[in-house]
Amino acid sequence: MVAVTDVFVINGKSPPKTHLEHNRRWRFYGIKLFAQKKFQLSLLVLALTVNAHAGLAGWLTSSARSWNFVQETGGIRISEPVEREGKLVLPVEYDPTGVGGVTQRPTRLNSGLVVRKIQSTRSGDNQIVIRIVTQVAEQDSDPGRIHYADLEDFPAGPYTVYYEEAGDLAKFLGRIQVN
Repeated sequence: MVAVTDVFVINGKSPPKTHLEHNRRWRFYGIKLFAQKKFQLSLLVLALTVNAHAGLAGWLTSSARSWNFVQETGGIRISEPVEREGKLVLPVEYDPTGVGGVTQRPTRLNSGLVVRKIQSTRSGDNQIVIRIVTQVAEQDSDPGRIHYADLEDFPAGPYTVYYEEAGDLAKFLGRIQVN
């Protein structure tokens, strides 16, 4: 951003003589330059983001889901880690549409949602916290019920898996062994 006090010459024009006139005119130029740079930066970020993800609609509508949302759409279940495409992953069974329950009967229907990704983080000693991120379905979206959380950077050992919050027994998903 160009500060008003740092601008002395714009388009070959020197600052006006009076202080009041100076503030009015140069403040306008500073705001105009800042807005133009901000717009250009926004376009660059948007272009990079759209190329990095499946699509603009999915990116704009992606949302991490709460435990209540997961329960209302039929629950969640984990399995033992497996190797998939050369990476160690945790299979997570979840259906965001609410059409078929995984661990309980769904009470919410979301026919246009799919899972975008499963976030996984290590918390404390041997605890894993996962979280589901959904998005509006797009042409290349995966509408399946089995999704995978990346465990590649997790050291070998036994882990307790929770949803959203480590140590919360109401959100306990199970125990796994990472090899």
